[in-house]
Amino acid sequence: MFRSQSDDGLGGQALYSVAFGAEKDISVQDWNDLARLGVIDMIQSGFTTINDIWYEPEALAQPGVDAGLRAQIALKVFDVRLETLYRNHYDRVPGQGEARLRLGVEFAGKWQGAGGGLVSSRLGPHATDTCSAALHQEACAEAGRLGVGLHTHVGQSLQEIEYCRSTYGKGPGEFLADLGVLSDRSVLAHLTFASPEDLDAIAASGAGYAHCPTIYPRRGVYPDLSGILERGFKQVSPQTG
Repeated sequence: MFRSQSDDGLGGQALYSVAFGAEKDISVQDWNDLARLGVIDMIQSGFTTINDIWYEPEALAQPGVDAGLRAQIALKVFDVRLETLYRNHYDRVPGQGEARLRLGVEFAGKWQGAGGGLVSSRLGPHATDTCSAALHQEACAEAGRLGVGLHTHVGQSLQEIEYCRSTYGKGPGEFLADLGVLSDRSVLAHLTFASPEDLDAIAASGAGYAHCPTIYPRRGVYPDLSGILERGFKQVSPQTG
């Protein structure tokens, strides 16, 4: 949907100005079709496992099962207006995070172990700037109660880094570690702009890293892969987007 539209963008802001601005206008049917297309792309690329956050997670889980793919899937949970973040407007929407987390819990409970064990459900507090500290903690508690993992984007953009440093006085990896929500049940995607201190904090927690091989070259920025390998990160299945 966003290919060639969100690869670069002014100041590297296309994630916020293009993708986040348009996601709310994508129909359920489009999300369903895109999920099936993503499954086909993965198979054609030789991957047998997917790990992703999705607006319509059941629509991704079902074609994954149909195709025989292993899938770790979470509903995208956030408590801000994504479409205003490109202006640095981080207004928390009362009740939104809780409502989306309830939907994520419902999905996780229904699909965990589905398809003869092909599907592993996760809870998906989206990122360190799109979820409040309280929402991250609540998602972590619910994941523990359900016995499922967590999936969060960390260090994906410079805006996220700047938000964390100005709001919490530390990088996103340090923030989540100090919040007590990282463990070996956590999968962190991207890590593109994670600092050495972030990587140290994440490594100490035992959290895994989701490598995103198609995103990095399109945006021309890679994470510190040498640093990730040197710290012995557990690398999990690639993310689709």
